Amino acid sequence: MKLSPVHINSNKMITPPSFVTECPGSSVAHDLQMSQLPHDKFKTLTDPFCIFEFDFTGKSEIKEKRVVVKQIPVQDNGNCDVLFMWWELKMDMDGDILLSTAPKWMQPDPTKSQWRDHWMQAIYYLPDTIKVLKGDIITINAYHDAHSFWFGTP
Repeated sequence: MKLSPVHINSNKMITPPSFVTECPGSSVAHDLQMSQLPHDKFKTLTDPFCIFEFDFTGKSEIKEKRVVVKQIPVQDNGNCDVLFMWWELKMDMDGDILLSTAPKWMQPDPTKSQWRDHWMQAIYYLPDTIKVLKGDIITINAYHDAHSFWFGTP
């Protein structure tokens, strides 16, 4: 949703400042247990994809601010309003031991999924709804600072 100018009369118009209309997105996340979200309440439009990677080994610096542009293939028709987010942590140098907070329906074997009540997933709202068709490529601009993530589209 974008703010549009408001016409008061033929001579007056209130125009939102560009820093408001060009805002890349909101860092406000809706935390929840996605495994508890009924499947008829959402439709996945893409396969899961990695937005950011952080190296906690100390071999490389973790940047406090970063912008990443991702091109994501669309797998189904629909309206893209939000991004579902969770994280995975490689617990060893080879990446063989993985700690995942993915919802149960994204686990390789949902029957063996461990409940992690304290690690929730998040929904991030895009600034605009994007109508997509299967086969399209959607561009996601991802941002982070030392405290937050937020997302937008070009």
